[in-house]
Amino acid sequence: MRMNSLINFLNNQDEIDAGIVVGSDNRFYFCNAKTSDGILLVNKKEAFLLVDSRYLTYCEEVAKDCNVILMSDCKKQIQNFIRECKAKKVGVDVSNVSMKDFKYFSSLSEGTILDSDALENAIRDQRAIKDETEIENIKAGQNLLDMGFVYILEHIKPGISELELAAKLEFYLRQQGAQKVAFDFIVTSGVKTALPHGMPGDKLLYEGDLVMIDFGVIYNNYCSDMTRTVAVKKASEKQREIYGLVLNAQKLAIDAIRPGGICKEIDLLARNFLNQKGVKDYFGHGLGHGLGLAVHEKPNLSSCSCDIISKGNVVTVEPGIYLKSEFGVRIEDTVIVTDFGTQNITKSFKEELLIV
Repeated sequence: MRMNSLINFLNNQDEIDAGIVVGSDNRFYFCNAKTSDGILLVNKKEAFLLVDSRYLTYCEEVAKDCNVILMSDCKKQIQNFIRECKAKKVGVDVSNVSMKDFKYFSSLSEGTILDSDALENAIRDQRAIKDETEIENIKAGQNLLDMGFVYILEHIKPGISELELAAKLEFYLRQQGAQKVAFDFIVTSGVKTALPHGMPGDKLLYEGDLVMIDFGVIYNNYCSDMTRTVAVKKASEKQREIYGLVLNAQKLAIDAIRPGGICKEIDLLARNFLNQKGVKDYFGHGLGHGLGLAVHEKPNLSSCSCDIISKGNVVTVEPGIYLKSEFGVRIEDTVIVTDFGTQNITKSFKEELLIV
């Protein structure tokens, strides 16, 4: 089905005649084969997955909707593919290739023009709409995160280090069935929570610290992502107030997400609310992002994004306020876009600043 959609795209537009797909996630998406190397060649009739001997038997067993070919002479095989399908313009998923590789493909084209946008955009658009299987995998990953949050709350106490917390959380999630982490966990405390992407270190937790935990795992090849901010033993009125502002900004944004919505307008809604409260300047990053095989996919919820929300999108919503040299708060949920709004699949408690 996915490959058919890509072939139909090639048949129903005039921009490109064939495609060279290099990215590992893209190859998996279309062929169901997860390999660290390989090239997928697609024309208006069929697809060819070129892999080396390490993956040949595996791909012959699991790959779908493509002809699995041993990569023997990559240069000649690509040239033959371009020549046989008489392609005048060939698309490349350029976000997955270096400039060096793009020049290499250009050198093989024998006069055929390589396009850097059409195929890339088509793949991003297709991957942005999740099918039922993809959604179930993301839900399963999110369920692990909710379990992980309950688990790690038991270990948040004065005297433990950020690094130890991060290690305990990752180990627990692996024990529960996570394939691997989706990204390096952000576990920060105290003034370090004012760093949106601070990294855990040997800093110890103290009573009165806020602790920010931004974590995600990969389950059955699909990413999950969430953030919670909690307080150690006690919280100040200012900490509670900032937390409430972030929570309300997030709720406003989630309520506004529905098919047809413009991403930058949803971002602006949350940003304007924080501006009215006098803290807009302390929210510098985008509101959220798509989730799927990669932890950052289309659509992009940011002030400069013209992406349109569609049914089947899976997006994070993660406003934050970061007060330099004081503390920061971020709350991140993952929602699935439905016919008329969203389904929030992040179940971990957030309704007030949790004191542990």
